[in-house]
Amino acid sequence: RIQSPYALRYVGVRCWDLPSGLQAVRCVPLANGATEASVTLDELDAWVPRGEAHLAVLDGQGCLTQVMVKDLLAGPFVTKWQFADATVPWPEANSFPAVDAAKLAEIEASAGKAKLAASAGPYVDFLAMSGLGNRQRVAGYVMREIRADSARRIRLLTGSDDSLRMWLNGRQVAGVLALRTATADAETTDVNLRAGVNRLLVEVGQAGGGWGLMLRLTDDKGNKLELTDDGMLRGAQDAATQPAM
Repeated sequence: RIQSPYALRYVGVRCWDLPSGLQAVRCVPLANGATEASVTLDELDAWVPRGEAHLAVLDGQGCLTQVMVKDLLAGPFVTKWQFADATVPWPEANSFPAVDAAKLAEIEASAGKAKLAASAGPYVDFLAMSGLGNRQRVAGYVMREIRADSARRIRLLTGSDDSLRMWLNGRQVAGVLALRTATADAETTDVNLRAGVNRLLVEVGQAGGGWGLMLRLTDDKGNKLELTDDGMLRGAQDAATQPAM
């Protein structure tokens, strides 16, 4: 759903077919004076078979907003995190930072005291959000509590810039040692939640340039899950109705 305080003049999908470099445009019909329009995920999926695309919105004030369609199709992403207030040195890109059990507990305690910080989109930008500054050869940490009504298995779909490690309730469940840009769903990790509160801690290494994380949740069958501000898991059947602007 696209909403604007001003009348919408144009809502469309701009698609780039990468092999040919050609641009195709699909438009959503709008009523005169409409301040709201909707595009279903099925429509977007049919319009964007491959390549890169944006949902483009132009309102009556001439404001053009563009949202990556692939992110809309994938979501919802976990965009709110608690940032630990310090980094750990990462001197060698061919090995993970040295973090023992005591240091891990210290990092979790630091993140647990922080307020939730919200990113503007699926990409959680550590440089913009953490207050740690433009650092190199370090690792930063974010945490979220996940509350489950009963023990269950879920899937974590992740991408990071650069390296990635994850711990669930103090146990490492994933590690990707790489220098890369963040891409949605670059890897998948299945984990078992216990009933009640679970602590998910994520480490993202920073060699230089961009520094950030993309993470979303599904159940073990691939159905999308959403994480509320208080950490509760719920189905994301209504993800298609999230405002794009």
